[in-house]
Amino acid sequence: MTPASLDLSVVIPVYNGGKTIRRCLLSLHEALTRAGISREILVIDDASRDRSAKVVDGLTREIPGLRLLRHKKNLGCGPARNFGVAEARGEFLWFVDADDVVSVAGFAGLDFKTETSGCDVLFFRYAHVLEKNGSVLPWDDYDGRIFMACPKSGFSAEDYPAVIVSSHALWFKWFRRDSVSRAGMVFPSTYVNSDHPFTIANLCAARRMRFLDRELYVYRFDASSISRVLDERRLSFLSALECTEQWLRERGIDGGRLAAFHISKAHLLLLHFRHSGPHWESHLRGVMESYLASLDREMVLRLAENELLLPELKARLLEIHRLDPVLTSKTLALRSSLGKLWQRLRGNFTVSASQPTLS
Repeated sequence: MTPASLDLSVVIPVYNGGKTIRRCLLSLHEALTRAGISREILVIDDASRDRSAKVVDGLTREIPGLRLLRHKKNLGCGPARNFGVAEARGEFLWFVDADDVVSVAGFAGLDFKTETSGCDVLFFRYAHVLEKNGSVLPWDDYDGRIFMACPKSGFSAEDYPAVIVSSHALWFKWFRRDSVSRAGMVFPSTYVNSDHPFTIANLCAARRMRFLDRELYVYRFDASSISRVLDERRLSFLSALECTEQWLRERGIDGGRLAAFHISKAHLLLLHFRHSGPHWESHLRGVMESYLASLDREMVLRLAENELLLPELKARLLEIHRLDPVLTSKTLALRSSLGKLWQRLRGNFTVSASQPTLS
């Protein structure tokens, strides 16, 4: 098999994941084999202190295309993923977590070439399972709302900015490797949310995206995982946000995509504030309030009229900027009506201008 023939490069960072990595890899092997997807599976052992590397090394004899890469020093999830991207040869990249599994049944009859044709990013459904008791939660309402309403024939973030507000989790997306190179964003070395800059940048840069209404992934929620840390390491998410904002500034991203980013940022700030613990609560409240106060009036109105902004954030945003909710609602309704009228007038003018004239 030549490198050019690989459909997919699966990148899996692992740190002390000896108890789950075997389950993850076997599910991947079965699912991708069932769909006839040519692949390589790159496991980056981030200097684990348990049996992770030994488990993976043992499976290289059972799973074709499985490669074990190793960091001598623990560098974190972001650098591990960067290592995997640098080594990848597949047309698409898939970032999988070592404690999750693939929904094998979802791959039955999947035509990879057809589904990914012309796409820079392909999204799909996922299941949400509680590790503690195995109960399955419904597909995330927020992501579900966004993707079930997306244009079925494909879209970009410019014509469907709501995609930027969706979860920045990597595992329910396939990224075209050439598009990732064009976007030029690497994963930062932050302890949490290193996926946020990478995801936002690649969604903004993608020329075309599609949603595949198939469940291909099972996210297993473990309350002890790294995303639930309650010490100062949690604050590294602020550095991740700065990486995203720097990328957006350098590329002049504005309009609906910028507004969608601000909603994503506000939601992330609120999430960390809610789960930071009493020691960091006051600090993060101050960060969140300062951020909301820094938005200019036009961006405040853009956010206030977007139904994806959580109601409590909308209420606080209007309060900080001393805007009356009732009056603001009427103003936004008038803006919307005028916008629709302008679109109709533009459409009529375009049609009229294109008609042949009689001489």
